[in-house]
Amino acid sequence: MSTSESKPDIELQGNMAVVIYKTHDEAAKATSELQQAGFDVEKLSLIDQDSGRRSDRWGHQRAGLYSMGIPKTIVDRYEEALKAHQFIVIAQWVSEEFPGGREIIDRTSPESVDEWQCGKI
Repeated sequence: MSTSESKPDIELQGNMAVVIYKTHDEAAKATSELQQAGFDVEKLSLIDQDSGRRSDRWGHQRAGLYSMGIPKTIVDRYEEALKAHQFIVIAQWVSEEFPGGREIIDRTSPESVDEWQCGKI
């Protein structure tokens, strides 16, 4: 999945994982594993420093994270990861529709994972 295929908007329902990976290969492997397990590609975003800068995708994502009530210090940590040339995968799901999402993400050896329950922060 290329970064340009991802949707920049955050839907405020269900769960959301914000996952940081050190390399593009790790992030791409994670998105591939989620897709192979039946995860809806429309609810998956892979963001790197260049894609964020080109289309202000990160600006849209950052605004969505703030609107959910995620603390600025946490969102700043995501931005610092992008500046350090790391990669962020944002996956959104309704737990009943995709109960194994977190387990798949954990198996992909991320640098960090934050899971948020939308609307209950």
